[in-house]
Amino acid sequence: MKKLKWIVTGYLAGLSTAFWLRSRVHKAVAKYAPMRMTQSAVLRSKALKGQTKKAVKNVSHQAADKARSMVGEVKAAMADGREAMRSTENELKSSSYEVQKPNM
Repeated sequence: MKKLKWIVTGYLAGLSTAFWLRSRVHKAVAKYAPMRMTQSAVLRSKALKGQTKKAVKNVSHQAADKARSMVGEVKAAMADGREAMRSTENELKSSSYEVQKPNM
């Protein structure tokens, strides 16, 4: 009787392990089946697309802000340059020097 008990217990343990392992294998196969992989790849690519759009939008806004700030700096530099040019012209016009003609 003891032997029969252990044989039946071993048989049931092996049978339950086989069914459990079979279900695990089926789940793994279903997970990596082409259709499932395609669906998960599509979902991942859509999420990545959204993240990429956000990143590009942020970078473009930062670039536009930087360009706007640079426009002000360029305008100020041009105004300083024009002012320096005018003051130099006025100095040259007011100075009393004569252009010497070359002797030929």
